[in-house]
Amino acid sequence: VDITQVRLFTRYGIEDKYLAEVDTLVIKSRNTLLHFSCALLDFWNPRENRLQYYLSRENRESEWVDIPPGHSFDISNLKIGEYTLKVRGKNSRNLESREPATIIIQVIAPLWQSRLAILAYVVLVVLTFYFTIFFTTRQLRKMNRQYRERELIARKVEQQKEELTQKNKNITDSINYAKRIQTSMLP
Repeated sequence: VDITQVRLFTRYGIEDKYLAEVDTLVIKSRNTLLHFSCALLDFWNPRENRLQYYLSRENRESEWVDIPPGHSFDISNLKIGEYTLKVRGKNSRNLESREPATIIIQVIAPLWQSRLAILAYVVLVVLTFYFTIFFTTRQLRKMNRQYRERELIARKVEQQKEELTQKNKNITDSINYAKRIQTSMLP
């Protein structure tokens, strides 16, 4: 059994990959459909040859799936991660292939979903939170300082008002006293 070709269908077009000596296929997550072509090299009665594939994700168990008679199959909607694809076959005499053809499929994340990007997002959120708290605290301290200054000025104004009131009372008392003295001396 041999996996001969992979056709990648993406929103940007179609790309063919030939897997002659490749054991790992690295694709981007935007590849929405993978079309695999396989060959079973038994020409006794080719119409009776049967193929099956097995797709597992990061050592999770899966089941063997029959491949239709055209010896090609489609896999779609692979999530980010590493998959193992195995293909085995039986010929017309019901002899199974010794070893299944195996290929590793690595679906890589786009840049905005990579670990580095996620780390940058976390750092950005933390910095935003920090600076928000920093500037809010700074603004509150400034407002508190202004409030204390206004309170101090209000106390000074009140004190000066009391001093003026006292001086005004003293001057008024002096004038009244002088007036009484004048009225007592003059007839």
